[in-house]
Amino acid sequence: MCPFQTTHRYLLTRILRLLTDQLVVLLVGPDRKPYHVHRDLICDRSAHVRAALQGQFQEASTGQVEFPEDEQATFELFIRWLYDSTDRICSTPEQLRHYISLMCFAQRILLPELHNDCIDLIRQQFRLKAEQRQAKSTAIDTVS
Repeated sequence: MCPFQTTHRYLLTRILRLLTDQLVVLLVGPDRKPYHVHRDLICDRSAHVRAALQGQFQEASTGQVEFPEDEQATFELFIRWLYDSTDRICSTPEQLRHYISLMCFAQRILLPELHNDCIDLIRQQFRLKAEQRQAKSTAIDTVS
């Protein structure tokens, strides 16, 4: 069996173990849009959320965590990453802005893996744009 299949099987088993039937509600933005997320999964990934839900805080008794300053589009990227960390597309300036916001969000809620993924994606996007500009510049120089 190749190492990728072994790693993939391990990650899938780990995620399935975390998908218990206990959900928490994450309230996002000023209008407090609710997102229902598996408690064990988010607690496994975020020390910040884990501390809120397992400590002596109001969130532990209500099962709700508020993120009033975050945009829903950024938070939806977080939810997609939480359940499927391979789905990352950043091809427009608007998507890039959301990934920069997601990177800041990840740092704030103590998610270094997501923070690093965002940095890698943003760096990749800038590298791609630089290569496109270089190719365009080379094409213009060749024509001249």
